[in-house]
Amino acid sequence: VMEFVLLVSLLGLGAIVLGLSSPHLMIFVLLVQTLVLSLLVGCLKYSLWFSYILFLVFFGGMLVLFTYVSSLASQDMLEKIELVNIFMLSMGVVGLVFIYKEIGMDLVMISEFNVYIKSSEDIITKVYCLSSS
Repeated sequence: VMEFVLLVSLLGLGAIVLGLSSPHLMIFVLLVQTLVLSLLVGCLKYSLWFSYILFLVFFGGMLVLFTYVSSLASQDMLEKIELVNIFMLSMGVVGLVFIYKEIGMDLVMISEFNVYIKSSEDIITKVYCLSSS
């Protein structure tokens, strides 16, 4: 269930980025999306070490991007309309999560999904080990 919530929030954040005009808000939403993606990788891999390193690399890139965009962008004040749009879109994503919880996936489907992820990781590891030797 946690994986679904993170995937829905990634899609919602992607939709939010498309509607923004302020580069500072875009960078902030991209940073939040990076954090959510790192959490999703941590949930799927059952290890937060890789997701932590991934977040640090993405965060370093975001700092460089923020510095570049801030030097190019004019000093625009954030409009109230943009903030209302962000709030409404995020509430829509939360509503989708609650609707999903009401309809619900059964636990068998979730466990089958986890088994599928684990088996695909094992196959990729075996292929990588065979190709490196």
